[in-house]
Amino acid sequence: MNNNQYFTRNDVVYNNTIVLTNDNVAGSGLVAAVGVQHANGASIKNNAFVMQNGASASTLNHSTLFYQGVQMTDGNDPMALVCDRNAYENGEATMARFVEINANSDVISQGSAVEFKFLSQWRSWTKRDINSVEGRSLRTWPTAA
Repeated sequence: MNNNQYFTRNDVVYNNTIVLTNDNVAGSGLVAAVGVQHANGASIKNNAFVMQNGASASTLNHSTLFYQGVQMTDGNDPMALVCDRNAYENGEATMARFVEINANSDVISQGSAVEFKFLSQWRSWTKRDINSVEGRSLRTWPTAA
């Protein structure tokens, strides 16, 4: 049975600045600047995402982008996420967490919390965020001795 009628359709996240500040609270759930689950044709473009919270913000998932959806390896699946022209400052978070499901909503892979630590890894595997940039805030730059 095909359950793809339960997917949201054509969701968009455009032109936002999202900053998660460090509240010094350690959690056990999911912490992400943006999360997309069960979406058909979702699009995330022209955003700035800043993760200032510490490494202990979550024991389950601490990533700038959380995506639960269909696989994106060829870059052309109409159900898959479209994601480009974003600016990421990941801080202690990983770039992305990807939980793969199929068109019937079956979980194919839980992925790993550290699978896509950097934008380059995410870009290489998913063919997403080709024109996006990744930077570090001033607080993470090494200081002169």
